[in-house]
Amino acid sequence: MSEILKIEPLSKGKYVVALEHAPYETPCYITSWLASQSIPVKEIKVWEREPFPDHNEVLLLIIMGGPMNIYEHDIFPWLISEKKYIKEIIDLLIPVLGICLGAQLIADVLGGVVTRLPVPEFGWTHICRNNEHKIQSEIDHLFPNTLEIFQWHQDTFSIPEKAVHLYSSQTCTNQAFIYADFVIGLQFHPELY
Repeated sequence: MSEILKIEPLSKGKYVVALEHAPYETPCYITSWLASQSIPVKEIKVWEREPFPDHNEVLLLIIMGGPMNIYEHDIFPWLISEKKYIKEIIDLLIPVLGICLGAQLIADVLGGVVTRLPVPEFGWTHICRNNEHKIQSEIDHLFPNTLEIFQWHQDTFSIPEKAVHLYSSQTCTNQAFIYADFVIGLQFHPELY
């Protein structure tokens, strides 16, 4: 993971920030892996309106999934400030990983569009690499041609301009993208395995 998201050696006071949208949407095995690398994680319960950390403290931003939709500002008004924070982090070139809702939030702040899927995806799904677009960096080899991944979503994102479209499934064309080699959006849930 550190190779993908270019995590720099720890500086004093820096940590991985995980934005969580529900008590059951945590980084799970990602947190375990980070702990094995002695990388601290600060989990922010966005739905409880916990404050976002100062940008200078963020080593990597992970944006988790959640039951809400990115366009439900009337029900979840904190989505507005979260999107602003995500955009600020990206503008500062801090690595970002978005999972499910997190990927949709990233797509939205990068100018993509989030819409309802005709058929939701739930459970284990086969996805294939979009080999029309190669990542123009040393990390291209880290993305295999096929994966079996876990899905739990009803919405999908468009691929933001200047992002590389990584994966598709039979039901959902846009499963993953990478933007500027430091922002990754995954519609699926790698934190569960």
